[in-house]
Amino acid sequence: MRSINTPRDGEMTPFKISDNLYFCGTYQASSHLIDTGDGLIMIDTGYANTFEMVVDSVKKLEFDPKEIKYIINTHWHGDHAEASGMMAELTGAENVISRIDAPEVERRGYFKPDLLIDDGDRLTLGN
Repeated sequence: MRSINTPRDGEMTPFKISDNLYFCGTYQASSHLIDTGDGLIMIDTGYANTFEMVVDSVKKLEFDPKEIKYIINTHWHGDHAEASGMMAELTGAENVISRIDAPEVERRGYFKPDLLIDDGDRLTLGN
């Protein structure tokens, strides 16, 4: 079993998964980028203590973090959304989360949602 004692122990090399989908997360928490051609969409940001690693991974993939237009938070758990406020502050991206999970991210102080979504909603950017 892998031992994680400090955030840097969880550093992973970012990589292209397929087409316009990239992994930019850590061993502790997955984060992904979608390159839409008109900006980036990030799916989950991970923990606050690994925020810099995720930003570094975006840069290693040769993307500018400022090109992130939306952060889609799959749900409120810390390994998915804890760094989302920090990422939005750095990038100017809008934080997206389900209407059901919004109260919990606000209660925990992760971020104030910019866009609330419900089942069946669509978010369109680029291709």
